[in-house]
Amino acid sequence: MGGNAFTDVGTIHKDEISPTLDYIALKTQLTDIHGRALGSVGKKEYSGDIDLVVEPRSPEEMVAFVNKLKTAFGETGVRKIGALITTKVPIQKYEEHSDARQPRTGWVQVDYMFGNKDWYKLYFHSPAEEESALKGTHRNIAIATLAGFTNRQASNILDDYERPVQLKRYKWSPRDGLVRVFRTSRWNTRTDTCIKKQDEEILSDAVQDADEIAEILFKGQGTADDLNSAESIIKMITQIYDVEIQEDIFKQMARNFLAHHDIGKVEWNYPQEIQQYIEDKHENK
Repeated sequence: MGGNAFTDVGTIHKDEISPTLDYIALKTQLTDIHGRALGSVGKKEYSGDIDLVVEPRSPEEMVAFVNKLKTAFGETGVRKIGALITTKVPIQKYEEHSDARQPRTGWVQVDYMFGNKDWYKLYFHSPAEEESALKGTHRNIAIATLAGFTNRQASNILDDYERPVQLKRYKWSPRDGLVRVFRTSRWNTRTDTCIKKQDEEILSDAVQDADEIAEILFKGQGTADDLNSAESIIKMITQIYDVEIQEDIFKQMARNFLAHHDIGKVEWNYPQEIQQYIEDKHENK
């Protein structure tokens, strides 16, 4: 997710997604192809690529799967990048209308991610255009930021990086889900300085059920629907957290939005709770 592995791929229109998915299913024999699509595929007018979740495979099965893709899409149309398999696929029922943001080439990049389908569908969820002015990336940053403030237990002593020497908090992990962790600072005894990387101990089993995650983050007052978008998460924060804590959460959320490589340099229609801190950041540059 993010970035093109092929130079001659472009965006796909939402009307072209269904026939293209059917074409991929025919070529790969993947079942329930429409249920494998992740993120904003089919929810926005144009998508930059198609992300599909596939069940984990053994090394031998992976070789067979890659060979099947090469048979379907050609040797030069398949690449392996770390744990990701990506392919260049001809868009089916392609029409020449243009996307003002990105090129249209008649080809689309399709990425295959290997993992638990239900969890990936939750983690890589992206709201529809009519539901949110922001991306699924914003949603995950909002969840991750809120997790860091949920049932937070921090020592008063700070290390050289202005972090609590001991901290219990929740963490939003793309691999594990929502987990509670215990972070402690370490010192280099030779230089008597703090080491940048903190030790981290996992304190709880990972939570991957949306309703359970909402139960924790929203103090028993939210449901899975409240995790739909960055806006819905921000709205819940204003309803259940004290004003002082809201300020800390929204300041950190704004910093995290601005720091993200994929969205930080773009102007977005942020809710006012976030926009005020975005504007403060720009004014102080």
